[in-house]
Amino acid sequence: MVNKKYFLYVLINMLVVVGCTHEPKKALEEKNPPLRPVKNIEIKEVDNGKGSTVLNPHPSNHRRKRLGVILGPGGFKTLAHVGVLKEMEKARLPVDYIVGLEWGALIAGLYAFKGQVHDLEWKIYKLEKQDFPKKSFLSNQLNPENIKRLSDFLADGFSRSQVRRTAISFNCPTQSLLTGELSWPKWGDLSAHVGRCMTYPPLFTVDSKASGAAASAPSAVQFLRREGIDIIVYVNVLNNGNLLDARVLPQGDASIMLWNEIRKMSRQAAPLVDEWVEVDTQGISMLEFGSRQNWISAGEKAGQEVVRKISERFGL
Repeated sequence: MVNKKYFLYVLINMLVVVGCTHEPKKALEEKNPPLRPVKNIEIKEVDNGKGSTVLNPHPSNHRRKRLGVILGPGGFKTLAHVGVLKEMEKARLPVDYIVGLEWGALIAGLYAFKGQVHDLEWKIYKLEKQDFPKKSFLSNQLNPENIKRLSDFLADGFSRSQVRRTAISFNCPTQSLLTGELSWPKWGDLSAHVGRCMTYPPLFTVDSKASGAAASAPSAVQFLRREGIDIIVYVNVLNNGNLLDARVLPQGDASIMLWNEIRKMSRQAAPLVDEWVEVDTQGISMLEFGSRQNWISAGEKAGQEVVRKISERFGL
């Protein structure tokens, strides 16, 4: 039977996820704020090429639009995010802020650390199957473990750095299991913070009162708007079809129900962002670590399309 503490943890997450359905409306309000008057307009005379001058307004505070990326949740499916980021870097799209949800936090954090996708990919390939919770020898069922199992990998990947000292601005949310409130820390140990954001069933258990906030896509949009991000790209890897294989889950585990609700909540963020990237990861369970290269290739394919759209729409 599944551990009682773990089973309770999954059920609490179910209640938290179902209770978040009011957030998309708030996020939509923040996407469309009231218009503000333009300030600091300079009127200059310029040559119109016909031997005379005309008045030409130039905003003195003109700036490039800031680009933010949200990497959605999905267990090992989130490795597809690497491919999307590879295409964005290849196109020289300037990412100003990156947010990761659940395992998306690992990809976002490693990319933000140095701002170099080759460093991210190199570290991801250092992950080994033995780094993760193992299946029971007799039942072939997954045995959820504490995130501390990845402590050495996270400490090495982030070199004991702090949350505020990444090359690209980064954050990931955690959620109180008591109140459902989200937390977006902007200081502290980077590896520990990413580990807390990754803590979510069915791979990991918790020994505290908070876990990763896998169902917080609409809130992540709100967060980036508050941070002054103009263009938000959301990368989704939770497609149609089965996300988990019930045969490898502990008896009585409600993770399948939980992740179906997370998929619904993630999709509610679609009308709130400027570009929605759908990576085709159907047909393989989010617990299949061996499909790493397939995930990344799928991300590259989706990334090529979104790079074209962003370049055409926003001129970045």
